Parts: sequence; structure tokens; C-alpha cells
Amino acid sequence: MGHKDKYSTEAELIDAIRSGDHEAFRWLVEIYQEKIIRTCKGFVHSHNDAQDIAQEVFIEVFQSIDKFRGDSGISTWIYRITVNK
Repeated sequence: MGHKDKYSTEAELIDAIRSGDHEAFRWLVEIYQEKIIRTCKGFVHSHNDAQDIAQEVFIEVFQSIDKFRGDSGISTWIYRITVNK
């Protein structure tokens, strides 16, 4: 079964992450990692620094996923975390 079959909606993916599904979290990182690194590079101009910040972003996402209320898409929430870092 592919990831798209297992997590057919964003809500299912988030629920899986909240329940401790590490595969779901890896999939989330895979989906957003390059976009987050590009966003970070816009601020720091160094690819290595951008990668470090992106790692911090995903640590915060993992630690704070229970705080995600779903008022916006997960991508908007992750983007806000990125800008704040």
C-alpha cells in the first residue's frame, strides 16, 4: 500500500502523526522538506544554514503537532513555523 492510499486526506496524515506513526511523519517531511529549505534560503542565503533551520522546523512540527488546530492547511502552519524560526 502506498502512502497516498494510506493517508488519503491531510487529516488522516495528521492523525497518524499524532498517534506516533513515524512513517507518516517521514512522509510529511518528504513532502515539505525542499519547500521549507527554499523558504529558509530566502532568509539566510546559505544552503547549509537553510538545512539546519529546516531540521529545527520539523523538530518543532513533530513536538507541536497536537497544537495544530486545522484552522488552515498543514502547509500554512509549517510555513508559519518556518518564518518564525
